[in-house]
Amino acid sequence: MSRIHQSTTDVSNETGFLVIDQTLKVISINTEAIRILIYPDSPTEVDMDRISEKIHCLLPETHVRQDALFMAGRREYLSRVLPITLHSGESVEVTAILLERRINRFADLVRMLVELELDERKLGHD
Repeated sequence: MSRIHQSTTDVSNETGFLVIDQTLKVISINTEAIRILIYPDSPTEVDMDRISEKIHCLLPETHVRQDALFMAGRREYLSRVLPITLHSGESVEVTAILLERRINRFADLVRMLVELELDERKLGHD
């Protein structure tokens, strides 16, 4: 049975990262990528078949770089597909995939204003 490398160090709190081979087999995956791909299930219930299905949906038909938006629950993510050729003796084709959460900056601003209890009057806009 082959072993998958699961990184316990996330690229960031919101970024998933994984590397797959030409057969779409996961070579390496971080915890955040697992959380995103198996949502709403818990990362302790990892089903590699389910992860493989989700990965297949993220990949373009051709092997060119392509970005795509997808939803995991109410969160929107951008997947960045990056074909890579590794040169260590012989050339090996792999694909790196970044899963970045798209953040609504306006919603963040409104949330911060509410948290700081700022309204138009306090901001000087009567």
